[in-house]
Amino acid sequence: MPRDSRIQEALPSGGALVVYDLMTDPATPTVHDVLQRLSHGLLRGDGSSSGVEECRAEIEEAGFRVRQAERIDSLLGDWLIVAAKF
Repeated sequence: MPRDSRIQEALPSGGALVVYDLMTDPATPTVHDVLQRLSHGLLRGDGSSSGVEECRAEIEEAGFRVRQAERIDSLLGDWLIVAAKF
């Protein structure tokens, strides 16, 4: 997520930001979360991966209000986050 304000400026008040991505959630770990962290560790040399709470925090820091954040019933357990400009 870019830390600048281009998205915030481009949307009218009430506009929506939708993030659909594979993220981890330490509060509700799944086998996919573990495999994703392992994959990041092998490819990048660290065990980090995008976390849903980190994404929420960055969205809110950018001036949006998170309306919905849920794991999607998909093969990898992707996450959908919907936020609105206020």
